[in-house]
Amino acid sequence: MKRFCSSFCLIFCILSLSAQNDMLSFNMYNTGVSYLKNNNVDSALYYFSMSLSVNPELSKAYYNSAYCYYILRDYGNCLRNIDMFMKNNITADCVYLRGRCNHHLGNLESATADYYNATIIDGNMDMAYYYSGVINFESGDYAKAISNFSKALNINGKKNVYYYNRGCCYKRMGEYELAINDFIKALSLGDNSSRLKNNLAFCYMKTRNVRNAVKNVNEALAADSAFIETYNTNGLVSYLMSNMKQMIIQLTDGLARNPNDIVLLNNRGVAYFELGNYESALADFDKVLRLNPDDAEAYFNRGNTKMMLRDVYGACSDWHQAQSRGIELQEWIIEECEP
Repeated sequence: MKRFCSSFCLIFCILSLSAQNDMLSFNMYNTGVSYLKNNNVDSALYYFSMSLSVNPELSKAYYNSAYCYYILRDYGNCLRNIDMFMKNNITADCVYLRGRCNHHLGNLESATADYYNATIIDGNMDMAYYYSGVINFESGDYAKAISNFSKALNINGKKNVYYYNRGCCYKRMGEYELAINDFIKALSLGDNSSRLKNNLAFCYMKTRNVRNAVKNVNEALAADSAFIETYNTNGLVSYLMSNMKQMIIQLTDGLARNPNDIVLLNNRGVAYFELGNYESALADFDKVLRLNPDDAEAYFNRGNTKMMLRDVYGACSDWHQAQSRGIELQEWIIEECEP
C-alpha cells in the first residue's frame, strides 16, 4: 500500500507541474496579446517567445509571433513562425500573411499561390485579391490585374486604393474613360493625393478634355510640387493646346527639380523642335542619350532635328538606331536614307 501511494503521488505531481506550465505559458501569451493591442510589438514578441519556451505546443503564440515579425519587417522569422503555426492549423489569415511575407521577399509565385489559396479558404479575403492584382499589374498583365481588383471591389467597395489601382490599369491599357471613372471614385472615397490628380489630368488630356486636365494638374502641383511626373503632364496639356512656349516653361520647372529626368528632357526637346529652336532641341536629345544610350524615341527625335539642321548623314544614322530599337520608320525616311 505504501509503494502504491508513493507512485500515485509521483504521477499526481507530474500532472500538476504540466498544468502549471500550461497556465504559465497561457498567462505569458495573454500578456503578449495585451502589449500587442497597445502597439508595443517588441514586448509582445518577447512574451509570445517566452510562452513558447514554456509550452512549444501553444500554436496561437506562433501566429501572433509571426504577426509581430511582420510588423517589424522581419519576413524570414515571420515565415518560420507561420510554418510552425500551420503544422496544426491552416486558416485564411495565416495563408494570406504568408503571402504578404513572400511578396515582400520577392517570392512572387509563392505569394500568388498563397493569395489564391487564402481566397479558396475564405472567399471574402478582399486583400488577397487586391495584392494578387498588384503582382499582376507589376508584371504587366493589366487584364488579370483588373479582374483581381474588381473581385476585391465586389467584396469591399469602400477602399479607394482598389479603385485607384484599377484606374491605373485602365490608363495603361488606353481605356481613359474607364480610368477616369475609377479615379473619380477613389477621389470620392478620400484619396486627394497628387498622384491621383495627376493621373486624372493625364486621362482628361488624352480624352481632349482640356478644362478638367488643367484643373487637375494644377491641383496636383498645389498638393505636391515635388512630384515630377506632374510637370510632364502639365507640359503635355500645353502641347495639346499648341502652346509650346508654356510647355517649355513647365518642363523646365520640372527639370529644375530633377535635371536628369529623361521624359522631361525628351518632351522639352520636342517643344523646342516645334518652335524651330533646333539647337536647343538637339541639346536636350543629346543629354537624353548620354543618360540612356538605348532611348529609341530620343534617337528618332534627334534624327528629325539633325535633318532640319541639314545633317542628313547624322539624321539617317539616328533613325537607323531608332529602327533597331523598335521604332517603325516612315517610307520617306527609308527612301531618304537609302545608300
